[in-house]
Amino acid sequence: MKVKTKAQLKQELLKKTFKTNKDFQNLEKYSGSVYENKDKILVYLFSQKYKTAWYWFGFGETHKELLDNTYKKTYILLGCDYTKTKSVVIPYTKFKKMLTRMSKTKVNSKQWQVKLYNDGEEHAFLKFLNKEMLDISNYMV
Repeated sequence: MKVKTKAQLKQELLKKTFKTNKDFQNLEKYSGSVYENKDKILVYLFSQKYKTAWYWFGFGETHKELLDNTYKKTYILLGCDYTKTKSVVIPYTKFKKMLTRMSKTKVNSKQWQVKLYNDGEEHAFLKFLNKEMLDISNYMV
């Protein structure tokens, strides 16, 4: 049995998300973690599971600048692990409002730490600086 690489597993998760969500079926890779078509842009962030059901993602200033400066509909895809865990797709307009409540990797850093609890089936929560949790289960795909 051939062992799949991390990159292959990430691609499988992305294809599965595109296949199961008709809004994202015709997106093509633009660069790095960015996918787009004529009216949408999606930034794909990926994390493996840490501890029980916790995931950590890095959202960079370059992602923010790209999404802030487009007329297209914009989304963040939080790809969780390689298993049957459901991923989360959040409209960037909603995600952007949450950035001020997220920690950064260092002082004056250009990267936010996105902390997600995802039980893989029904519940997903973002965790903020003040330990507050926000239920984003309605964005699971």
